[in-house]
Parts: sequence; C-alpha cells; structure tokens
Amino acid sequence: MTNQQHETQVIRVDLGRWGFQAVALVIITVVMVLFASGIPASWFESSSSTVAPMMAILRIVSFPAAPICFIGMLIALRGTLWPEHLHMNSERMWTRSWSVPWNQLKKVELTHSGESHGGQIVLHVAPEIYEEYKNANRWQSRRPLGVAGLPPAFPTLLVQHQMMERPGTIIDLVREYQRKARS
Repeated sequence: MTNQQHETQVIRVDLGRWGFQAVALVIITVVMVLFASGIPASWFESSSSTVAPMMAILRIVSFPAAPICFIGMLIALRGTLWPEHLHMNSERMWTRSWSVPWNQLKKVELTHSGESHGGQIVLHVAPEIYEEYKNANRWQSRRPLGVAGLPPAFPTLLVQHQMMERPGTIIDLVREYQRKARS
C-alpha cells in the first residue's frame, strides 16, 4: 500500500465551544446549588416586595435543576478535557473510545442539520461492534434528558458533537472513505 492509503485524517473537537459550555455550566451549577440552599438568605426572606415570591419559585426550581446542571457540567468538562477527535484512514475510523472498520459501518446519518455544529453524527454499526463499544460511547448518547450516561440506541455509535468541521462535511468525508474502502 502507498503512503497515501495509510495517511490518517483527524477532525478535531472544537475545544473553544466545549470549554465555554463547561465554564458556563460550572457557574450555573454553583448558582443553582446556592439558590437551593437559600444563599444569600436576604434574597429569600419574606417581605412586601414582589422579588421574594419570585426568589421562592426560583429556589423550588433550583432543586431539580441543580443535579441536571451538575451532570451537564461533568459531561462538558469531560468533552473539554478528554475530547474524542475523529480519526480516519483507509481501513477504519476511530476515536479514543471506539474503532469501526469500514466494512462494519452499515449507515451514517445526522441528528440535526448538517450545517449546524450542534448536529451529531450517528453511525449504524454491526451488532458486535456496538456490543464492544456501547459503554465507552455512553458520554455521547445524549440519553437521558438530552445529557448522557446511558449507552446509545442499538446498534449505533455517536461521534462527539461540536467538531471543528460541520457535521455535513464530516458525513461526506466518511462516505467518501467508506466508498473507497469498498472498491
């Protein structure tokens, strides 16, 4: 094989987007925990003003919001500190969590518009590949509550969203590599 066939192409995760999300979620989580704790107390004291009842509602809402924000914060920190850059060569595509040979990739699709960086690439893979990597891929699943933690739906693996390239461009590249591998 020539050097070109072994050449690896890397599509990087957009660490700026992930880092911004992580910082924002750290701040939001801290605020939600403080509100759930009733801190600062002067904001939550009953008075004749209209602010205190609104703060009481915010305090009630912060109880379920704090754990959800905390989980989102952990996922954003993981995405920032341990990004799953997408690698492709003539034999396979892979990240730090999984590896799929081109002959085991059945179908590739997007969850949202290919022009939005928020779209996520879904790889329909052979059942044995899914079983091998489903737990390693749970951080990308957006299950439950649009966050993560559960394995992706059978038999799919997901690419970390918010890459440097638009998902539509990545899909075209994946299909091109897959076409070349099959010929």
